[in-house]
Amino acid sequence: MAHTTYSGLTADLNAYTERTYSQELADTFISNAEAKFNRRLGPNYRRMTAATLTTDASGEASLPSGFVTMRSLVRDVAGSTPLVQVSWDALIRLNPYEISGDAEFFAIKSGTTLRVAPVTEDSYLAAYDASLTPLSSGNTTNWLSVEAPDIYLTMILAEARMFEEEWGTAAGLEGKAYEMLDDLTNRDMVAQYANVEIVLDMATP
Repeated sequence: MAHTTYSGLTADLNAYTERTYSQELADTFISNAEAKFNRRLGPNYRRMTAATLTTDASGEASLPSGFVTMRSLVRDVAGSTPLVQVSWDALIRLNPYEISGDAEFFAIKSGTTLRVAPVTEDSYLAAYDASLTPLSSGNTTNWLSVEAPDIYLTMILAEARMFEEEWGTAAGLEGKAYEMLDDLTNRDMVAQYANVEIVLDMATP
């Protein structure tokens, strides 16, 4: 489909609406659509990415751009197991004097900062969900535009209708885009977890 790409989406926007929107306005429609997608998207294996985070002498590291939620954080040392996520306040209570040691817990502050406790200055392998990489002339596709170009186009058309103050049509298109997005997320949850075995992290009788 042509509208899997940035240029294809902008071309189809004009074709479907029978108007000629400026590139600046088309970019606004795309940006608004992506903001709505990012707020709506649930757990999705296509959102998951990986990075190495390095904590400083305070046990803190900056989170990557586009970070949404942590899936797993493991110290980059052979034999290490995933750290346990707790709230920021709980992390302070667990280690109020910031004693150094082998990190067992982590917390996230304001969606931008990671801290581990006990304080450990080291590298960590992070698996996390990220927001969509915005479409642009320099980034012509992302996983959603490739996997579900119909969702992208429908939401962008909704943005165009809102711009034209055609509120009823805009609401219908936006609702349809959300319906398709929820269906995609549900199918991805099934694909990722349908055959997962339950493993208890404790001793069992």
